[in-house]
Amino acid sequence: MESTAGRRVRGRARLTEGVHPEAVAIAENGGHWALGMPVARGEGVFFNALLTFDGDARVRVYKE
Repeated sequence: MESTAGRRVRGRARLTEGVHPEAVAIAENGGHWALGMPVARGEGVFFNALLTFDGDARVRVYKE
């Protein structure tokens, strides 16, 4: 995903009927970046990197 501010994150995407087709839902897991979580380090998506000051972000989702 890439925000309109040019910030990017990588992760897996899945389509579901439980989320509106014009919205993106991301599980809150912080991307497991904490040093105290070495087993999970690098797993998940740190979506806070996409956010701007107002707390939400318009993003573009694309396949690499």
